[in-house]
Amino acid sequence: TATDIVDHGPVTATDIVDHGPVTATDIVDGAITASCSAASGATFALGTTTVDCTATDGAGNSASGSFTIEVHDTTGPVLNIPANLTADPTSASGAVVSYSATATDLVSGAVTPTCLAPSGSTFGFGTTAVSCTAADGAGNATTRSFTVTVKPLTLKGFYQPVDMGGVLNTVKNGSTVPFKFEVFAGTTELTDTAVVSSFAVAQVSCTTATEDAVEEFTTTPASVWTGHPARHGSLAHSHAASGTERTIR
Repeated sequence: TATDIVDHGPVTATDIVDHGPVTATDIVDGAITASCSAASGATFALGTTTVDCTATDGAGNSASGSFTIEVHDTTGPVLNIPANLTADPTSASGAVVSYSATATDLVSGAVTPTCLAPSGSTFGFGTTAVSCTAADGAGNATTRSFTVTVKPLTLKGFYQPVDMGGVLNTVKNGSTVPFKFEVFAGTTELTDTAVVSSFAVAQVSCTTATEDAVEEFTTTPASVWTGHPARHGSLAHSHAASGTERTIR
């Protein structure tokens, strides 16, 4: 007696399958040992293999039967990805980041993972999740992910005529004030004026501080600098603001 067997265990190009005993009985000889074309515990190739078995009694009478063994690849590749990455910015857009992701499979061997975003992409500021997937020839897939964090740009300044260090700078209504500063991507100074266009202007609250008039003013400083029409100066990091009275901290 025998039944068809399907093996879903981890495999290479072959797998060892224990199909159990094949038995036969005879009305005269009783239990008889059957012989099979592939013994239990033999190595079977991927796919379907037919095993033929024959039992013969003492009088030379024989009976034959067969069953099949199917070996399936159900194990996904081993996917290797980098640990979470942190990068200094290389431009006003973020950083170009390269990394390595590899995968190997028991049956298919080396397979090429697909990652979003790919190695060599420009990653924006902040943290981006990168998902990588590797699939073998049988369609088994493994997916893993890591993150790429791009540090923010570094701003140095402001320089004169604006005072720093907790000083409350005040500006007369209608005046134009140059804001002089430097922007760095890592240790590289960025001089492209496009860098400034990505900056956001945020409202701040000024508490008690030393007061300094950038130029003489005649009204009480009651507003906080919340935005301005800006124009670029001759230097990449020199800009000017004008309009109603501003309080700059």
